[in-house]
Amino acid sequence: MNSQYLLATMVCCVAFACAACAAAGQYPLITGRQSVPPEIAERIRADKGIFRAAKRIVKVDLVDRLSAEDMISADDVLVLNLFDNAQYKAYVERISRNVQGTLSIRGRLASFPSAYVVISSSAGRSLVHIRIPEENREYIILYDSETKAHYLIDIDPAEKEVLPGALPLHPERE
Repeated sequence: MNSQYLLATMVCCVAFACAACAAAGQYPLITGRQSVPPEIAERIRADKGIFRAAKRIVKVDLVDRLSAEDMISADDVLVLNLFDNAQYKAYVERISRNVQGTLSIRGRLASFPSAYVVISSSAGRSLVHIRIPEENREYIILYDSETKAHYLIDIDPAEKEVLPGALPLHPERE
């Protein structure tokens, strides 16, 4: 009798795990990619800060789920199909929406314990930051209001401007 109970419990657990896996969706982050006219690439690179460290820039279309209500959920998988040589999977960990309606998504990249993706999206405009310290890689997707388009920027972390160090929060005691 105990073996039947144990078997039934195991079958239920396996069925629940399979249902949970089936419920989690898998979505590509980028649905379209185009080359960028040189004048736009130069304008982005001429901007101050992180954009001067841009190695390559492409115009992208993002998946509609990023701004649609209740279309993405925790445990979904975002396929970060950035470039031909930069493809990753991110597991959505947390989703929140603030009072202005901005959707925030945080995810962890598979196979990289320190890597993450953070997405902020509102009214069809998104800002995406992907950092992979293990490979010394960084990517940003931003919306440009002048051209009304999103751009994927491959950042060279070695070329980024580094902010000067600040004073310690707790001064050392003698």
